[in-house]
Order: sequence, then C-alpha cells, then structure tokens
Amino acid sequence: MSSEADLFLEALAALDPAAASRILADDPDLAAGGFLAACGAGDVDRVAEALAAGADANASTSWEEDGETSTLSALFYACVADRPEIVALLLEHGADPDDLEAFAHGAQLGRVDCLALMLEHGTDPDLGRADGRSVYVAAVRSGRRDVAALLRANGAKARVRPVDELIGACMRGDEAEARALLDAHPHALASLDDEDRGALSQAVFERRAPAIALMASLGFDPTWEGPWGGTPLHHAAWLGDPDLVRLLLDLGAPVDARDSRFGSSPIGWAAHGSSHGRGDADHAAVVEALLDAGATRAPSINRSGEPPEAFASAPVAAVLERRRFS
Repeated sequence: MSSEADLFLEALAALDPAAASRILADDPDLAAGGFLAACGAGDVDRVAEALAAGADANASTSWEEDGETSTLSALFYACVADRPEIVALLLEHGADPDDLEAFAHGAQLGRVDCLALMLEHGTDPDLGRADGRSVYVAAVRSGRRDVAALLRANGAKARVRPVDELIGACMRGDEAEARALLDAHPHALASLDDEDRGALSQAVFERRAPAIALMASLGFDPTWEGPWGGTPLHHAAWLGDPDLVRLLLDLGAPVDARDSRFGSSPIGWAAHGSSHGRGDADHAAVVEALLDAGATRAPSINRSGEPPEAFASAPVAAVLERRRFS
C-alpha cells in the first residue's frame, strides 16, 4: 500500500473525512493502493473488478487508538467516506450488514444513504454498541435528526432520555430547544454520567463551535473530563485548532489543568498532537495561545516526567524555546 493510501485510511479511521478528502485531492491515484483505499476513494470500477475477482467484501484492517484496537472493514471506510455506491457493491457481495463500526460511525457522520442501504440489507435498527447504548440513541445525541428519523422508520425502539435530547439539541446549536428541555427537566445536568459530561469534548472533536458555546452557556463545565480523560481544552489543543482553543479559554477553560490519564496540561497535549496532526492543524498557534493565556511549565510535565518538548514537532519546539518555556 502506498504511503498516501495509508494516510488516507488513517484519516478515515480517525473520523476525519475532510482530511481524507484533501489527501485524495492531492493524490487521486491512491485508490490503486489497495482494496480498502479503493472503497474509501469511491473507485467503483476498481472495487467491482476486485470483488468479481474474489476479493473479500468483509476485508478489514486493525486500527489502534489510545491503547484500544478496532477492526475496521471495507464497509466502514465506504460509510465514513460517504460512498453509497461502494456500500451497495459490498453488501451485494456479502458484506456483514450488522457491521457495528460502519453503522455506528456512519450514523455519527450523518451518512443517511449508506445507512439506508445497510438497513435494506438487514441491519438491526437497534444495533447496540459494546456499552449497551444503541446507534439510535447515539444519533439523537449527535443531533442527527435525519439519521434518527431513518432508524425510527425502520423500527428502532430504544429509549431516549431527556439528557440525550438535550445533548442532541446542543450539538445542532438549537438554543431554543435546549433551553425548553432544561425548563422541562431542570435536574437534567445534575443527572449526567461520565459520557454525558464528555459531550463538550465530543463537540470539540467534531469542531462544533456553536455547540460548545451553547453547552457552556447552559452549565456544561469546561473542567469536566469525559470517560477517555482530558478536558475540552486538552482535546482542542491536541487537535491543533487555535480557534477552538481561544473559544474555550474565553469560556473559562483552565489553562493548566492536568488530565487524569497522563497527568499533563493542555500545552502538553498540544505538543504531543503536533507530532500526530493532519491537514490544517496549527499546533504552533495553539501553543502561542496557551502561553498567552498564562500556561506554566510544571503542570505541562506528565506523570512519566516528560516535558512537552520531548515529543513536540520542530515548529512547536521552536515556539517553546522562543517563549523560554522549555
């Protein structure tokens, strides 16, 4: 597989289709890098030829993130990349319609046409994640009304809590609905579980600035960590998004908070993310913003004793040195 095809699949695996599209635009021939790349790139002729020649419609690869390994199939890459014509081909050649990764992440990204094809081929509309939460509930929480309507029309029956509807309204940036839900359920914020408290970080990951501002105005606390650790500012810093970092700082996010997982402040996460970033990430600008906001050195050193410069990219390391932080 070509290195560009590798990067393309990594971007899709990380649920960053915008980055994948940029990679594909720079190298339209990367579909030649293998069957999975062809599925993600939407190369119908190449995929059809491969399937006719005996390629496995359930072909997959392993993806490791944060110490956890997932199996990502050809159907997953086609769904995330929004390639319904490829989804149809794969299903017609025996792809598993109950592929949870494909269905769940297709729902998260609003791939309605791909999901409709999976449902036509027998996908359970109440397909559940490992934690027991259904894809339907996840769609509600993501603010994907179109996906939720499709699943309901196909028989989804999972129970939705007021908190799920509240988070979904916030994700859509629908302030009127969110406030109406809080008026009707005034104790909703007090009942949040760890995943609920992580919704603000999820909004960061999905680059939904209006949702972030709305959640903060309703009482979602920017100091909350989700089940995977790190405050919303940690995640914005890791992504290398200076606009989200400045927004969160304006909303009162603590610049020197240590995360519970690695024991480092957001500037440490920015340094680490700078060695793993893609696309339009600007970790150097993030580090500048954090330093301007008063980031200090001691909290940036993780519990293993590693300072930010130990894993920073060259541009970020240069900022740290110029600002006399390292």
